[in-house]
Amino acid sequence: LGVEPRLTRLTYLDLSFNAFNGSVSQQHFPLPAAAAGACKTVPHGAEVRLSHNALTGNISGSVFSPCLALLDLSHNHLSGAIPPPPQQSDQSPSLLPLSHLDLSSNKLTGSISTALVASFPALNRLDVSNNLLSGSLPPSLALAPALTHLDLSRNKLKGSLPALCQGQQRLATLLLSSNAFSGSVSSLLSSCAPCTSSLLSLNISSNQLSGPLPASLSRFTALQSLVAARNRMIGSIPAGVASLKALQALDLSWNGLSGAIPALLRAAAPSLHVQLAGNALSGSVPKPLSDLPLSCFRPGNPKLCGTPLPACKTSKPRKGGW
Repeated sequence: LGVEPRLTRLTYLDLSFNAFNGSVSQQHFPLPAAAAGACKTVPHGAEVRLSHNALTGNISGSVFSPCLALLDLSHNHLSGAIPPPPQQSDQSPSLLPLSHLDLSSNKLTGSISTALVASFPALNRLDVSNNLLSGSLPPSLALAPALTHLDLSRNKLKGSLPALCQGQQRLATLLLSSNAFSGSVSSLLSSCAPCTSSLLSLNISSNQLSGPLPASLSRFTALQSLVAARNRMIGSIPAGVASLKALQALDLSWNGLSGAIPALLRAAAPSLHVQLAGNALSGSVPKPLSDLPLSCFRPGNPKLCGTPLPACKTSKPRKGGW
């Protein structure tokens, strides 16, 4: 892959969905140099899209041009660590205008560095899903002021989660599935309290999160999708979940949840898809859920009854009045 170096006024480059191979370096980004005022020719920032190719090798930190607003290198064969942006002459990190960074579906290793987050104060979309990233998340990730979409799913990340909504109130999508994050679900939702009116999608499935679902879940009034399957949650499903009118998908399968299903679940949102299999729920299936397929409740939940499951047994009075 090569790009004509004389295209110094280029502001949009889309070579995605091809069969380009080779490595990615500064020569592929014919953007103005980092000198002061050099980006005046691209006031809205340049965009480089190289996704769905066969690019290999490490990513050079020099690709983070001071004029770049969007960089999409997803769905390639890139490896190595995510590089920090180049430092300024005084060794302090550069503050770059990048707002969209997609490095998903590669073979990247290492951790997510503090410098990576701190260098992009305008970052609103970060997708590094489906890689081989490991380690814990830097606390600075919680302070990204413009972040609205964060996808860290399908990696090898671990440890407790920082307060991901601490620095802003705009986070709409938080995808953390298929990692090894630990800690309590209650702590995670408490840390997201500033985002109760903005969070639309939360996926924490296939981790090691434990404890009960807190009653505070009902405060996330904008929530459309909650996927928390395959964790270590216990306790009952809070009744307040039924008040989430925007909710379209609720997957709590394969945990250790017990007790009755909230009677009004799905009453306020008839199109809600519910998946509760693999738990220890008991009692009668609420009428609003009676049209769901058997697979939404089985396997698991041996003490659950009522349509679409076998009918609940009614106790018969004993002869003789006892």
